[in-house]
Amino acid sequence: MHNIGGITNPDKLVEKKVNYFLDKLVEFTLYAGTQKLLEIESPPSLVGKIIFQIECNTAHKIGYLDYYFSNIFFLKKDYWTKYEAFNEVIKSVEAYRLLGKGKKDEKCVIVENREFIIQLKELEAKLKANMVDDLIFAVCNNSLCDHELYDPIPDGIGNHAESFAAAATMLGSEFLFRGYGLSEIDDIIGNVFSRDINKFPFSPDIETESDKRTFMKTRSLRQQLMGFANVFKVEPSTGIAFIRVYGGIFPDDFVFKYNKVRFLGKSHPDILELAKKDKDSDWYNFFSDDNFILAETSVTWVSKQSLFRTMLHIIQNELGFLSAKLGRILVADNSNNILVLNNDRSFLGKHWALQDYGSKFEWRLIEDLKDNAFEALRNCDGAAKTWFLGFEHLFVEAHKDRSVADYWIYLEILLSGNERNGKRVREIFSSLLILTERKTSKKRVLIRLMNFLNSNETLTLVSTERRREVQKELLNGIIPLEFINVDYPYIKELMTEFNSELTVKDYVKAREYYNGIALETYEYRNFAMHSGVSHRAANIKLINTLSSLVVRFRQSIFEAIHKKGSEISFQELIEELVKKGEAMTKQE
Repeated sequence: MHNIGGITNPDKLVEKKVNYFLDKLVEFTLYAGTQKLLEIESPPSLVGKIIFQIECNTAHKIGYLDYYFSNIFFLKKDYWTKYEAFNEVIKSVEAYRLLGKGKKDEKCVIVENREFIIQLKELEAKLKANMVDDLIFAVCNNSLCDHELYDPIPDGIGNHAESFAAAATMLGSEFLFRGYGLSEIDDIIGNVFSRDINKFPFSPDIETESDKRTFMKTRSLRQQLMGFANVFKVEPSTGIAFIRVYGGIFPDDFVFKYNKVRFLGKSHPDILELAKKDKDSDWYNFFSDDNFILAETSVTWVSKQSLFRTMLHIIQNELGFLSAKLGRILVADNSNNILVLNNDRSFLGKHWALQDYGSKFEWRLIEDLKDNAFEALRNCDGAAKTWFLGFEHLFVEAHKDRSVADYWIYLEILLSGNERNGKRVREIFSSLLILTERKTSKKRVLIRLMNFLNSNETLTLVSTERRREVQKELLNGIIPLEFINVDYPYIKELMTEFNSELTVKDYVKAREYYNGIALETYEYRNFAMHSGVSHRAANIKLINTLSSLVVRFRQSIFEAIHKKGSEISFQELIEELVKKGEAMTKQE
């Protein structure tokens, strides 16, 4: 992980601004999707989802377009006017917005106009081609200019700090939409600031080792930061991947093809030929395990995580048919042991146990273990607990597979005793989440301050003797006195956030965000269930957002059952929580 304050530069103003941008980017990799300021979204994905709604959702698109057209992309538009297509699109969007609520037919006339759809597609293409370069170019300009971090941007929107924060969120989102995992974004940050020619992301036109060494000796800060944009210029790889499938004893020469996947027994001629390609112990063990078949599929990837994630998604989808026909639960090996061939079936590579069983678990995974309903409610009794635990298997299934559709099914069935419709589920979900909004912000701040303490001894001003006590204070929710005098913008912002009370306006914005996530989840589930199609960016956004939000939603219910669960029904308990949440969004 990039250390807070870890970048040095002879120009201290430049150093301050570059570190601030990187601090915000790292914060995104740690907390993407958890709150409004860390929403996983970018202009290309937003425009893509709008096109998807117009072309695929003939009956119900207006409710979703109302939501998408309220995005800040269409409200703070000065930056995007450099894209000619945007100037045409915004005219139609503003005409749409002037219609207000309802007026479905008039809105359909605007969005179904052929010229508008062509302009949207042109805008999406331009954004995909140029936006990341433009973002990094702006980061470079704002880093190298003479203005202070909180100075307004001349002829622009907001101040420099706000610009860095927005750029970090959009860049981080684009990395996710490209296929990188959150931990891989952190690796990219390290690579951009590495002096190792085997790690730095060079422009495609710098190919020879000699040219790379010359570049590294002479590169400017601007050229270094453009390394972020260079990552997007690398063409995705394509190949053929294999993983093992367990759950039954198949004939050794078994072969069966279903849609995109071919299932092969261990002695099928293609597998016997594959097994000859290498003789090291790991390779031998891959083929020598008991009772499995191999699943083979073509895959496109940009990173190790995207390779395995994409391959597993394809194979699990097709495995359902084989399981149903054989009446046996077949399971794809998710330990990340895979073989990869080139498209001509020549050997490309192998990855053994990408999930290193000897490595430490991330703190987020350990924290997730606390979401144990049976332990959390062990000392509780009453109808509310009984109802809640009755659907725990649905949560476990959704959480295990990180399934967007299954998360919605869990919420809908759990809340089925209340008024059951999509709108009401969204209202309940968003109302319960804002109950923990301030707690969530403070927890994020404390963890980031702990990161700061452990990564930068120079700036923290904490003596060796005091370090253990300071750690205890942070764990107990106390800001140590040493942090008060730290002269570092990002840390000062965190401390201000920790000490500030949320306003009604803050809660309204938070609830709108959570309601929007629930709306997108509802839409995704309906498309997945009824038409089998989905938008890739929506899927990536929701997969990386829902797991933490649903856990927080459940925490509010745990606490309420402890306080009143033995006195009232689950449905009554939910209604009380909703009223409490709604009250936080209203002026007294």
